[in-house]
Amino acid sequence: MPYRHCEEQSDEAISNDFPMKRDCFVGLRPSRNDERALDLGHGGNFLELCDYFKISPEKAIDFSASINPLGFPKGVESFLAARLSQIKHYPDIKNEKVLSSLSEYLNIPAGNILAGNGSMEILDWVLRTLKPESVKIVNPAFSEYRRLAENCGAKITEAHESADLIFVAHPGNPMGNLLTSGEFKNLLNSCRWLVVDEAFVEFAGEEHSYVHEVLDFSRLIVIRSATKFFSIPGLRLGYAVASEEMIASLRKFQLPWSINSLAQEAAAYIFSDTQFQNQSREFVAGERAWLSQNLALLGWIKTYPSSANYLLCEIKGDALELFHQLGAKGCFIRPCHNFAGLGARFFRVAVRTRKENECLIEAMSKL
Repeated sequence: MPYRHCEEQSDEAISNDFPMKRDCFVGLRPSRNDERALDLGHGGNFLELCDYFKISPEKAIDFSASINPLGFPKGVESFLAARLSQIKHYPDIKNEKVLSSLSEYLNIPAGNILAGNGSMEILDWVLRTLKPESVKIVNPAFSEYRRLAENCGAKITEAHESADLIFVAHPGNPMGNLLTSGEFKNLLNSCRWLVVDEAFVEFAGEEHSYVHEVLDFSRLIVIRSATKFFSIPGLRLGYAVASEEMIASLRKFQLPWSINSLAQEAAAYIFSDTQFQNQSREFVAGERAWLSQNLALLGWIKTYPSSANYLLCEIKGDALELFHQLGAKGCFIRPCHNFAGLGARFFRVAVRTRKENECLIEAMSKL
């Protein structure tokens, strides 16, 4: 599916008349344990969902958070345990070990990289630095782009309007589609600043990244994260790649010691583990194909092509109802009703291990 800009579209605008064996989950009422409100604005609220559905965490599987199913690189735990005593000292205020590791990993000069406490922090720095009057978001997209832009006083523009700054994810979330070189150039030529979020690009392969384009285009900022591919969301490590001038401007908003000692140490380990990186890409590609095929074989789910570690799915009924039905069985999916450009029929599932993926298929087959 091609990327679409930020005009509001109904779910019918995405897909019409795909074959299904039955109308499922039309008019179903979820069997809820109580009437407490759930925060479904993001995936990954695993413990909250376990509590809501009264299920032990050991008996539940989180398909709502798109984290590497292989977990973090082997040896990270012992590597960090051996350095635990460092937490009694302040972290390196200059983050030199992180920047050196990233420079080697990306084959980009360290002066073109700025690391922070997760990519959200850096996105905030971008908006506070550039102060765009108008922002365009290539939808469907991560909801935080809009929230951060509006918090900075920017107007969210429609597809046919011009904008100072454009946000685009590559691969898209929740669609998983890659930005073509033609689309990239068109977006870059239609705004003052282009921000490309590559939080999931490692699953597609580094050859698809646009990080090296920052050396030629000063108006480009690429945002990346160690959260998804390296499976360390709790350590909080993200980074921006941009021109040296842009990095210097962004750094003015960085608070001292924003990256903790263990995250700094982890960077030196994870970014040098090429075996883990290759194994992860191969594993996810295989399981993604298996999961997509078996979801389609159920006869009432349409899956969309993806280059990431998740699949966008569509049913004829209400995906929020499906969320509750599967949640009661210990399988947590991500409803996509709050993604602009999608609608109530859509949901996202993370690609997990074969055993876990089989559990999801089995649960769905019994509904």
